[in-house]
Amino acid sequence: MGWNTWNTFGWEINEELIKQSADALVESGLAECGYNYIVIDDCWALFSSPLMIGCDIRDMDEQTSAILKNRDIIEINQDEAGCVPFSLLQYTTESTKPIDPDRMVYAKVLENGDVAIGIFNFSEEEINDWSAERIELDAIG
Repeated sequence: MGWNTWNTFGWEINEELIKQSADALVESGLAECGYNYIVIDDCWALFSSPLMIGCDIRDMDEQTSAILKNRDIIEINQDEAGCVPFSLLQYTTESTKPIDPDRMVYAKVLENGDVAIGIFNFSEEEINDWSAERIELDAIG
């Protein structure tokens, strides 16, 4: 048994938060009850993170099942190059945070030279304006 970082921290996970969470698992008594694992989930396939299913697989809907079985996504995750994706969105000058944290666009160069692009909407609302001037496609060559 264990705990997954995604629902609490989303993609904004770091070493300090992981250490604090591990300490909290012990201090709260959960570790004594058998909660011994922390799944570090910083996004998904694009980041080559271990693919971990976070739903009740006994009661998966067809859409969830199809996403989890998507061979293209699995191949991107398991790509031999193991390249780290990079952001294609503009950042503020004061920080490393994107101008709009609800919209993330990442590119990952694959071993065969292809580029996988992941577009993430962390907002509760549908986003229809993915302004091209904010996406830096020149960064991928």
